[in-house]
Amino acid sequence: MNGQPIDSGDTVSLSSNRYGISYRMYCTASTNTYCCVRSLTWSMTGSEWLKYSQATFQIFSKNAEDGSPVQYGDVVGFKYPYSTNSAWLTSYKGRFYPRNCSCCSKSSCAAENTNTGFKIFKKLP
Repeated sequence: MNGQPIDSGDTVSLSSNRYGISYRMYCTASTNTYCCVRSLTWSMTGSEWLKYSQATFQIFSKNAEDGSPVQYGDVVGFKYPYSTNSAWLTSYKGRFYPRNCSCCSKSSCAAENTNTGFKIFKKLP
């Protein structure tokens, strides 16, 4: 629901401000195929996109306990359960891929100075 905090471990979808809310980060099961932002409105309305596993991720904060809110400036990782249990959103040579990181440890994936760690910021009014 809008306005609610996002907790470490929550299922989320990533949209592009450039293209609008109907466009979501979408990955396939292949670790060699890069992810892209694509329009998914043809198959989703409201929060139905949360059921679309190729466009959803689990967000994990490096510093927050799972179930606790992700904070402004936290380092986070995005686990991608559609591909394998150990796939995380990975930045590599200017593109994003679902690549293996760790099946069980968020601390090695939601980490600074890695290809799987991202710093999260909220757009200010």
